[in-house]
Amino acid sequence: MNQVVRGVQSDLQEGQGPARLLMQDSLAAARLQNTLGSLEAGTCPFQREHGSVEAQFLFRRYFKKQEKLQRKAAKEQE
Repeated sequence: MNQVVRGVQSDLQEGQGPARLLMQDSLAAARLQNTLGSLEAGTCPFQREHGSVEAQFLFRRYFKKQEKLQRKAAKEQE
């Protein structure tokens, strides 16, 4: 167990992985936060548009069937 902890600690201090970069480079961490925020903001309009697709008569039957299958699967898991 101690060997694993030492290995992780060594990788964080001397390694070239993303964990070290994010822990020691505040600019990279800020850029990643900004990217994730942009991604989240970009998916919001898509989700609204998806909701309008569910309301269209051509897709209603499909989504009702999907909901029914999900309820059935949830019931079987209980």
